[in-house]
Amino acid sequence: MADFDVVSKYLIQHYPDDIARFALGRDDVEVVEWLDAEQATLRRPDSLLRVRLGGEVVVVHTEFQTTDSTDPPMPQRMAGYIWRAIEQYGLPVYASVIYLRPDAGRRDPGYYSKLRE
Repeated sequence: MADFDVVSKYLIQHYPDDIARFALGRDDVEVVEWLDAEQATLRRPDSLLRVRLGGEVVVVHTEFQTTDSTDPPMPQRMAGYIWRAIEQYGLPVYASVIYLRPDAGRRDPGYYSKLRE
């Protein structure tokens, strides 16, 4: 896991435009600034970038995973990251998880929903 962390952090730091384009599936992306990913929690996001997407400024949050996150499940974890980024930056947030191993993410439904009881 540590090797993957080092490589993914290197890629984000040296190729943020390419990572943002890949995560969003768009070419009209310009990274404006690397944002401090230190959120006041035990877990912190891998990458937060302020980008110009078309004519709008947004936050792009990218997580790199090698396994299925179960505590909490990845959709719930991502929802927490997104909420904190919205609170902190007041911008729309586009978030994605990039799974780095073929068997990772198989239990991730690709969305988060919380039903009221």
